[in-house]
Amino acid sequence: MHVELRFHLSGTLLFKTTSTFIPPVGSRATITTNAYKSGLFAGSIIEFEVGTLEPIELDYTDDGGAVAHISVNGYEVIKAGPEPT
Repeated sequence: MHVELRFHLSGTLLFKTTSTFIPPVGSRATITTNAYKSGLFAGSIIEFEVGTLEPIELDYTDDGGAVAHISVNGYEVIKAGPEPT
């Protein structure tokens, strides 16, 4: 079974992908953002601890399979994305 992972910051979707597993609480994840949010530009590389500040929310209502909503609150910027021109 595949799970869609959706990474959010204060309600804004920053990145999504599919996976065969949900990252365990306490693991560290690194993503490249696809959207702008509060000074964090698209293309930024951020790292964060999964599920320690906010629980992972699992949604099984989609016929296509499970969706895991994961908060990136508490993230650390590894590399800032480019400012839009």
